[in-house]
Amino acid sequence: MFTKYHLTVNKIFDHLARPRLAFSNLRVSAYKICGYAGIGLALLLNIVLFAHQSLSFYILAALAANMLLTFYVLALATKVVVGEETLIYYHHEIAILLTSALLLWLLDRPVLVYLDQVVLAVGMFLVCGRIGCLMVGCCHGRPHPWGVRYHREHAAEGFESCLVGVRLFPVQALEALWVGAVVLGGSVLVVKNYPPGEALALYTMVYGIGRFCFEFVRGDSKRPHWLGFSEAQWTTVILMMLTLAAEVGGLLTWHAWHAALAAATLAIMIAVAGFRRARGHTMPALRHPGHVIELAEIIDLLSDHRVNETQEETFSIPVGCTSNGLRISSGRLVDSASGICHYALSQKDDQMTEKTAARLAAMIQQLRHPLDTLEIMPGKPGIYHLLFQGHK
Repeated sequence: MFTKYHLTVNKIFDHLARPRLAFSNLRVSAYKICGYAGIGLALLLNIVLFAHQSLSFYILAALAANMLLTFYVLALATKVVVGEETLIYYHHEIAILLTSALLLWLLDRPVLVYLDQVVLAVGMFLVCGRIGCLMVGCCHGRPHPWGVRYHREHAAEGFESCLVGVRLFPVQALEALWVGAVVLGGSVLVVKNYPPGEALALYTMVYGIGRFCFEFVRGDSKRPHWLGFSEAQWTTVILMMLTLAAEVGGLLTWHAWHAALAAATLAIMIAVAGFRRARGHTMPALRHPGHVIELAEIIDLLSDHRVNETQEETFSIPVGCTSNGLRISSGRLVDSASGICHYALSQKDDQMTEKTAARLAAMIQQLRHPLDTLEIMPGKPGIYHLLFQGHK
């Protein structure tokens, strides 16, 4: 059941989902606008903090130029290698921190003092970047009862067409709020003159555990995974361990709660891996973002086939099969006045369990029948029938 609060939240997110913003007769990419806003706010933050610490504005200019150059060079190099424009946050953060550290070393400046400034600027840019992601549909969440829906105009800009109209968890907004809070906390450390490197360590540890958790609700498919965890999650763990090593080695100030955050992140990873192992390999694979999108595409193909059959007055039962062995057929009960849509589910190389069928049914409902009532009926062993009844 949807509460008034959920409906209000959904309307707000739907209103924000605009791939382009209109200025008179000019329509500009919302993502680019957010990107330029992020650059401006990051520079403004650095100016305020540099002035507070009486740091050189010549160094600020050099660092700003380096950050922009590193960003665009890495983006261009990635496009050449991958073949399409792909912006991966952690790649840019690491590259900017490394090139900034090298520049500061060459200029004989205190590296940690300025890296605090650099990482906070990167974080401020990320806040605006995630808002841009929310508006255009990249880095989106998984199907969820409340969140944001994208439309055909988003698909024309590169959003997955099979997810048009599907409500998705607004993970981009959640990450923007989290990063904003981390940047605020890091700025307070700088203003209160904490030791150099404190803001850098805070950002790495606190943003890291948040990003690690956010990855579980990410729904975009073009992201590499290894042993069941995303590239961003492995990168988070590595950066946390490097930060702890720097604290143990005396390069950064030791904080026990940083160690606790790292331990919590590892504990979550181990617990999730154990939980997945206990449940077997089937369901995690079926719930993988890439498989969810594949399932949505197959449902659409089956629906198109059903429409063509009706027009041609032919009758056959097409069966789709995903790369993970999920077999699905779809039809509509023609003698039902209430408009019941029927699906049959089975697995190619295994016998589907009742729990797996229930989870897949919930997934299909969220993808294509969010307002319909669902009934699950067992058929022959390993086969389950789903009946979705629409409301007039």
